[in-house]
Amino acid sequence: MKNKVGPDESIFGFHGSLSQGRLIGLCTTLVSALYNVFLTGTFYTGFLTVCGMSISDAGIITYIPLLASCFSLFSPFIFERIKRRKWILLGARLLHFSLYILATTVMPSFVSDPAERLRWFVAILFVASAISALISPALTAWSYPFLPTNNEKRIRYLSLIQLSSVIMSAGTTILSNVLADR
Repeated sequence: MKNKVGPDESIFGFHGSLSQGRLIGLCTTLVSALYNVFLTGTFYTGFLTVCGMSISDAGIITYIPLLASCFSLFSPFIFERIKRRKWILLGARLLHFSLYILATTVMPSFVSDPAERLRWFVAILFVASAISALISPALTAWSYPFLPTNNEKRIRYLSLIQLSSVIMSAGTTILSNVLADR
């Protein structure tokens, strides 16, 4: 006799809140792997070069998120006082992406001075990265209950997430390098 798997016992699915949450986690991982290729690495350096940035300017810009990550220390003090944080986290995540992707893409069209452009890049990226650093621990705490409780399923889930991320990153990197060469 086969064991029937209940809706929240399957790793991914549409019929249980926990399996739906894991499916959303997989989709989020895939989207993150996709956009990270364009926000880091060769493609991003090419974008900065087109915007008139030197290699040292690009080095400064890539160091900014590391500095802003120190703000993650304040996350527990902020979010422990907020009971209903889902919409705040969603709004902050959208603001982060809007600043990090849209503002830095559009800003070079409005600022022509290279030194001023570098200052704007630094300011926008610092604010976007600080927002991300503040909400990342809260997002992790929010997604933790969706992990399977069974050790074997948890390992399988985390392995599938990691493998999916690597495959998406590799495929997107190859595609973006082909596009950048053209």
